[in-house]
Amino acid sequence: MGVHRIDGRILPYAWGTRGEISRLLGRPSGHGLEAELWMGAHPSAPSALLHTEGQDLLGLINSSPEVCLGTACCERFGPHLPFLFKILSAQDPLSLQVHPSAEEAVQGYRREEEAGIARNAPDRIYHDERHKPELLCALSSFTLLTGFLPAEEGLRLLSAFGQAHPDSPLFSAFLRLREEAGPRGLSEYMKELLRQPREELRRAVSVAVEAAANKARSTWHPHATRARWVRRLAERHPDDPGVIAALLMNLVELEAGGAVFVPAGQLHTYLGGEGLELMADSDNVIRGGLTPKYVNREELLSVVNFEPAPPLLLSPRVQSRSPGLSVQEFPALASEFQLSLLSLGPGGAFVGRGPEILLLLSGEVRVRSTQGEVALRRGDQLFCDAASEYEITGRARVARASVPGLPDARQR
Repeated sequence: MGVHRIDGRILPYAWGTRGEISRLLGRPSGHGLEAELWMGAHPSAPSALLHTEGQDLLGLINSSPEVCLGTACCERFGPHLPFLFKILSAQDPLSLQVHPSAEEAVQGYRREEEAGIARNAPDRIYHDERHKPELLCALSSFTLLTGFLPAEEGLRLLSAFGQAHPDSPLFSAFLRLREEAGPRGLSEYMKELLRQPREELRRAVSVAVEAAANKARSTWHPHATRARWVRRLAERHPDDPGVIAALLMNLVELEAGGAVFVPAGQLHTYLGGEGLELMADSDNVIRGGLTPKYVNREELLSVVNFEPAPPLLLSPRVQSRSPGLSVQEFPALASEFQLSLLSLGPGGAFVGRGPEILLLLSGEVRVRSTQGEVALRRGDQLFCDAASEYEITGRARVARASVPGLPDARQR
């Protein structure tokens, strides 16, 4: 026990890039798509334990949960690692989606279990009984849509993209939203949008694309970026409600190092870029569009929070703990996880205690515990259990996923 070399599993979803995750890890790339690297113990894709043939992190934790996670963590979350850590690499937009609250996840899981829906069935939504708040920290420029704009601003965008015209299939919904410009109005508009027949959606999207043409070519138009995304989404999904929904949502462009938090109930889609994603250990996703995967729009409507809200952009607290150590610590807005970025140089050392997962973003380090010493380089991953402290030294940038509020090690 102590520290354990792990190797996350790369998943080849259709929206992924070719070799970008391998490049970030400093490895030779294959020829297939690389969308997500999962680092954790979720049953869908647990990380392998290196140098332990045929074993994975899920099995290790199940064999000794209190040793691996610590008593305090087990008492709060049960005998499982409460977070899932990922690298995400998107060349194309992800699905328009929402994640359930903890209560909704329990109810949905039990409902699907009672209905006899197989856990690996394509129309299964609730794969576990946990909620899935998540944090995205950009490794490159990263674009997403998240949460609803104030209805008045959404109305202006709908109008600018042709949805206020009497010939639009959604004209009556536009008028009702104008009369009641609040959460209820947004809810009613989204219901009508998501329930439109495919041919009517194709007409609405076509109108939006036509209105976007000149705006997208402009370098000065205030809607130029959104227009380009409308055209790009419509190219892939010409009869999808997500293209119109994009006109009601916050468009966020993160630079490398920027971060955003997505709470349960917030409608969102990641449009493109590379980032670190840290979330509660769940795979519950309710999709409403922009995907060939199973969508359940009625379930999405029952879970979405229609209260307009600005994006939850996160600013890290930066601490220079010694001449050779700087720590960027992002606010812990979920009880299950916290993200820190460590910058190590000569004379610096970071001391911590698990349960944690470390990902080496650049450089080389040595990690010492009472059980021995491990050398890591770019792309290497380490699970640190709660059995003993560990110490990192070297010259490197390290991403650290941990559980906030647990008894921590002395740090220097």
